[in-house]
Amino acid sequence: MSSRTVRRLAVVSAAMALPMALTLSLGAEYAFAAPVAGGAATPQAAPVSTKGYSTAFTPTVQNPTTATASELAAAAKSGGAAQPQLRANALAAASSVGGTITRDEILSRAQSWVNEGVDYSQTAYWTDSNGTYRQDCSGFVSMAWHLSASGANNWGETTYTLPNFATQLGSYDDLQPGDMIDNITTHVVLFKSWTDSSHTVANVMEEAHTGTQARNSTRTRDELSSGGFKPFRYNNAVNSVAAPSVSVNQPVGDQSGTVFLSGSASGSGSVSLSTQFFVDGKAVGSDTGNNPVVTWDTTTVPGGTHQITAVTTASNGSASTSTTSAAVTTSVENYSMLTSSAITDKTGTVHVFRINQSNGHLTDSYRPKGGAWAAQDLNTKAGYTYAQAGAPAAVVDTKGGIHVFTRKADDGQLLETVDYQGNNTWAEESLSIRANYTYAMSDSPAAVVDSKGGIHVYTHKANDGGLLETVDYNNDNNWAEQNLSNRAGYTYPMGGSPAAVVDTKGGIHVFTRKADDGNLLETVDYQGNNTWAEESLSNRANYTYAMSDSPAAVVDSKGGIHVYTHKANDGGLLETVDYNNDNNWAEQNLSNRAGYTYPMGGSPAAVVDTKGGIHVFTRKADDGNLLETVDYQGNNTWAEESLNNRANYTYAMTGSAATTVDTTGGIHVFTQKPNDRDLIETVDYNNDNNWAEQGLTNQTGL
Repeated sequence: MSSRTVRRLAVVSAAMALPMALTLSLGAEYAFAAPVAGGAATPQAAPVSTKGYSTAFTPTVQNPTTATASELAAAAKSGGAAQPQLRANALAAASSVGGTITRDEILSRAQSWVNEGVDYSQTAYWTDSNGTYRQDCSGFVSMAWHLSASGANNWGETTYTLPNFATQLGSYDDLQPGDMIDNITTHVVLFKSWTDSSHTVANVMEEAHTGTQARNSTRTRDELSSGGFKPFRYNNAVNSVAAPSVSVNQPVGDQSGTVFLSGSASGSGSVSLSTQFFVDGKAVGSDTGNNPVVTWDTTTVPGGTHQITAVTTASNGSASTSTTSAAVTTSVENYSMLTSSAITDKTGTVHVFRINQSNGHLTDSYRPKGGAWAAQDLNTKAGYTYAQAGAPAAVVDTKGGIHVFTRKADDGQLLETVDYQGNNTWAEESLSIRANYTYAMSDSPAAVVDSKGGIHVYTHKANDGGLLETVDYNNDNNWAEQNLSNRAGYTYPMGGSPAAVVDTKGGIHVFTRKADDGNLLETVDYQGNNTWAEESLSNRANYTYAMSDSPAAVVDSKGGIHVYTHKANDGGLLETVDYNNDNNWAEQNLSNRAGYTYPMGGSPAAVVDTKGGIHVFTRKADDGNLLETVDYQGNNTWAEESLNNRANYTYAMTGSAATTVDTTGGIHVFTQKPNDRDLIETVDYNNDNNWAEQGLTNQTGL
């Protein structure tokens, strides 16, 4: 025992006027004569500090290091209890006293005493952020395991009582970090690791004996075995969980409406993974597993750039740890009165359907053949009040009826606003209810009329991004529903909104963008007999770059199928085409073909005119000008021009264009101005490349 310890004990003994005999006990660390019954030292007050400090005390038993449970009980019965005058407030710990604790935390707590250089002592306790514990070997393990410590047990369990909190292991080979190796009559150490694969030398942590400090050391297996040491595992110790990895997949293109956020997460060992996504620090949804996906309603944030992060928590049921991903940046574009669907009905009337975001109502701006523009609120006409979201899709059926499909804003149900006779008598019904399903839709629908007159509507499910078909096969208002992702045998979620066409053979083609990698996907019923298949057109046409926004599709005058998308990396306009409708797909960059390099924004719109020419309308990302990329003869000879320049106006467009060809062959393109959301028509009445422009909002009042 050091002279410093002797002096400390002498001072305490004198202050308490209690006799104490110091004796050395062979085979034990140190032994002390039993104190007078009922005696308890009152130490001098130590200064309050968040750093560790030592306080002397008088043990209530002869040897506080190795005392048995019965000796401690007898001392407590006699009234002996070592009580401190002052304790520092313990700092927050990952574990609680006597609760579950990870192996990493056990070793971290033990290492803190090594770092602080805590002296060995059977008659002093150490107070720091770990709590208050006796400064000997069993007090050290008690501290590392975060056991309860008080004057009743002399500020820590003993070599004899520690096994009450543990289970003896069958072999030294079963030891894991944070276990103890204990000889209940002499000494205990904390196991860290083996120095070798043969398990012949153990790395341990300990408070060894007087004159030493808490330390890391080694013990040979033979030394432990011959010394009577047994391996034990603390009953509340749990395996530490390695920090998981997580990343957020970069959203493709500008975001609008409800979109999917996805990521990749992984952990080590048998753990469960839960990932919470955040936009600008605000939680937007969580999912489990290695490929988490959540929906995000972009209308809840202003337009512009936003930061997306994800926090993945790995848990083994007893312990957990979390990792925050690097942030990715995405751009949001949400516009009121977003032009989305234009049609020409059987009478030659041109209609533009859009959602008024000030009240969520569906509006119809229309011009009868040879007449003037007018507008009407279809919510009012059909007698309903609930708001709609996304962008409408519209078709004219074979009987002349007009069907407009939208998504309800509150619950995501698919809604039809319909004029069955084409005589401006409108009604409304929920197709979700008619087709007997309850799950919400996301993004915007697409719709087609098949070769037999059936009406098909395509949407994405909000919960998993699956592709859904809601269909009235005979146009008799008997609606059914089916999951095309399941029918075609795939599970990955879709992003953006679908596009659909019916080919000249009666086949139905639905084009979507995969949410994870931006690949262009076709879900197809080749014969129009409800037999669906799926394939990646990116793979078929042999390209790898991701698509952004949503596709547009047309069938040309010869039966070829053309799909138009924007490249995610540079905003270039891409055509993926099956010229003969024989499933031989090719790809070409129309920006290059037409000789321009500037990036596009929003989603494209496309039509085939009455002469067989193909017109693709896009918005330039830099200045918002309306651009036409055109193949006038339908012979793959492409040109480009700014319709702003042709029609002689300068203001920028926002959102995406909508287009239709009227019954006399005129081409109409509808866009909106960014400052006042004015609806603009850019029109070539005779399809002779003489373009004009007019603002429709002032003319129609909507």
